[in-house]
Amino acid sequence: MQRILALCLVALVKAVWLENRALHEWNANVYTREQLQNFDPVMRNVVQNTRWDKAWLQRGNSVIHYEQLIPLFERLDAGLPITVVGLGSSIVAGGGCFNNRSQLYSHVHHVRTRLNPEVCEPHGWIGSFMSDLNKTWPHKDHLYINLGQPGGDIAQYARHWCFTGTLPRETDLFLVEDHGGNTFWEERGTHVEQIFIQLHHRGRGRRDPPMVFVTTAFAVDIWKAEWKTPVPVERFAYCLETGCANATFCADYTTSVLTPKTSSTLGDAGEDSWAAVMHWYGYSVLSVRNIFATSIRDRLWGMNECALSHLFYQDPIHPGPVGTRLYANLLVNHAQDAYAWYKSRDSAELHRRRTPRIPVNPNGWAVPVRKCYDVETSAGIPVTESKGWAWTEETRPGHVNKPGWTTVQVGSELVIVLSTRVRPRSPNDPAVLTLKYLASYDSMGVAALRCADECTCEQLTISASHASHASIEVFASTNVTQVEACRLVLTNVSPHDGLKWKLLGLTLETFIDPQVDLSFD
Repeated sequence: MQRILALCLVALVKAVWLENRALHEWNANVYTREQLQNFDPVMRNVVQNTRWDKAWLQRGNSVIHYEQLIPLFERLDAGLPITVVGLGSSIVAGGGCFNNRSQLYSHVHHVRTRLNPEVCEPHGWIGSFMSDLNKTWPHKDHLYINLGQPGGDIAQYARHWCFTGTLPRETDLFLVEDHGGNTFWEERGTHVEQIFIQLHHRGRGRRDPPMVFVTTAFAVDIWKAEWKTPVPVERFAYCLETGCANATFCADYTTSVLTPKTSSTLGDAGEDSWAAVMHWYGYSVLSVRNIFATSIRDRLWGMNECALSHLFYQDPIHPGPVGTRLYANLLVNHAQDAYAWYKSRDSAELHRRRTPRIPVNPNGWAVPVRKCYDVETSAGIPVTESKGWAWTEETRPGHVNKPGWTTVQVGSELVIVLSTRVRPRSPNDPAVLTLKYLASYDSMGVAALRCADECTCEQLTISASHASHASIEVFASTNVTQVEACRLVLTNVSPHDGLKWKLLGLTLETFIDPQVDLSFD
């Protein structure tokens, strides 16, 4: 009898979750009472609404494949823990945490401590999604690993970052931010395929990597446009910062930019290719852009474009408190719908999923084999001499830690000796050497990289100056010959004394033919 009562209680908890209970406790506290008084009545009504209309959230359904989440729900219903990984840029990096440091270290060897969890708020769209899920399927070992990289995108995961070294052996769900905007859809499709094959190969084929993509692009074409009236500013940022005070300047500025894109009404060859990748691999795409575009088109809530933007965004890229709430509820709504679908299917139908055998795009499975040298992997940067360089870390509480080798002296040299042999079967092919360095907006200098002794490469001259008011990780690459001991010399060649340059890591890579070198059996 006690077991029956317990099962009934679990079923009741899950039913409540399916009835769109999503995050209502957290949602209700997004703004203080004093802050709410500063909103006009229309905005105040929106902010105080703790549950989004389900039909409105489903405007964000772009490509939907519930079947990929079958193993996730099977584990949850069996009372087993799950592991979720977040990939993306600053929207993921600021998307919250769920575990403490000791919990993370008990599951993975190399935690990216810059974002987990010392400088990561527990709330946030992914952190809140995990908390809500844990209320329905509680388990002490549920794990969320935040691999968000400020200033990055999915291309960095496909081509540069050694993120697989941070992953546990198996992952039950990848939540992937995609802010690529309206261009380069075909390239983005190729990047998705390259990420897939890396994850599949690393998991040794035991589980397909399930992914839910969240398209966060909002008004990409407007971000970089400078308008001369009333002052030369980025129009979108100006209107957000001023609360749309200048009605003439800020009204109707996104009408020509925000065009809804869905899997059924694409009309764009590039995006068709990208959507084909998602359908081929059985991934889901939730589009925040679609929600805003259709809301503006349909004049929902009686708000113009600028007012709607001001409500949801704190700047032209990042969501504010209400926008963050929307992101979290979008995930919860998708999980609710997927779980309802899962419970309505028979066992035979649930296990018909197959693994793709060929890529959609040419070179879609052209996968780099990498050797990584940085503080966040098992191999640090092999420095042999450091004249005028020093190892530095960010130690201020609440700030992102970017450890690396730093110089502020013109003429200072950093000498690194490492093996550039990445693929012994092709010793005559060059490897790609990539430097990961800090680009920022204040007092940054120029460094030159050259190869000495046995190895050869084209010299790189790299400026670390970054125009936007941000500090981000950037990459520069050159081909290098494969030898056992390559001597690299990095020199500060800034035109003035005291200009800063920081090396964050090195990567060596070559490419493999996955249809020959990887097995899907």
